[in-house]
Amino acid sequence: MRLRRLDLERYGPFTGASLAFRPGAALHLVYGPNEAGKSSALAAITDLFFGFEARSRANFLHRYDDLRTIELATGPLLLNLTWGNNLRGSIYGIEAWADVQVARWWKVSAGGTWLQHDLHFKPGAAGLLGTSQDGNDPPYVAALRSTMTPLTNITFEVDGRAVGALRASSVPAYEELDSRLAWQVTPAIALAVSGTNLLHDRHQEYPDGDYIPRRVTAGLELRY
Repeated sequence: MRLRRLDLERYGPFTGASLAFRPGAALHLVYGPNEAGKSSALAAITDLFFGFEARSRANFLHRYDDLRTIELATGPLLLNLTWGNNLRGSIYGIEAWADVQVARWWKVSAGGTWLQHDLHFKPGAAGLLGTSQDGNDPPYVAALRSTMTPLTNITFEVDGRAVGALRASSVPAYEELDSRLAWQVTPAIALAVSGTNLLHDRHQEYPDGDYIPRRVTAGLELRY
């Protein structure tokens, strides 16, 4: 197998980057100054072929120069609007995740993202709807999963998550918990009890969205 080109659309410090390799070459040498991204490019190739490591951390910084905006325009109406590209800035943060095999029958997985926006309008922009018009992301998301199989036919899973308050909206931060207990009675019969959003009667995840209620369900699976 030969690599002809490596496209890094969104990986670590790269945004829309591409490395082209000369066809037929027996050896490729990638060089550059410190902090140019050589190690990150190598890590991208490793993750592509072998998957992400059980424990990893990645910093990222993405710069944008022509994000979409709504602008005032001339026309026959009292208020005329048009699309523009008058928003620029950076989005940066840290992602980290890990899998730990606590015991032969117990696995714990954790992950989190810290995200920050630094966006501003270009000179001459109308500034309508604010800088959040191109995305309203929480500043952090954290997740923790515990999977236990104390017996070969019993599985108990617990999923917890914490999500920060959405910027420029009334949607608050929230924490929630999901759980599932399953029993493989026979190879053809399985029973399960599942609960979602167990910490609160209901919660909202995005502006003007429906409130998501607590729910507990039971299931029977038959295989034949």
